[in-house]
Amino acid sequence: EDAIPNAIVVKNINFAIKREELLQTMADRGLPLPYAFNYHFDGAMFRGLAFGNFRTPEEAARVIVGLNGVTLLGRPLKVEYKKTLPGT
Repeated sequence: EDAIPNAIVVKNINFAIKREELLQTMADRGLPLPYAFNYHFDGAMFRGLAFGNFRTPEEAARVIVGLNGVTLLGRPLKVEYKKTLPGT
């Protein structure tokens, strides 16, 4: 599995948490903020996933370490590197 060194996936996000709130949680913890950060929707339904892109692999690594396992509204976040899609 090939990971993208400067891109992350945040999983298990409580559906009540808005994008801005998750970014604020990162800022409150002194973590780098992504230059692109998108919630994943299936139609109009939020799926509890977000994708973030960082300027450097070091920034992405800091966020993975600093945000993985943090519990927001009763759900622990799962943060990992985004994988490349097969065939790319």
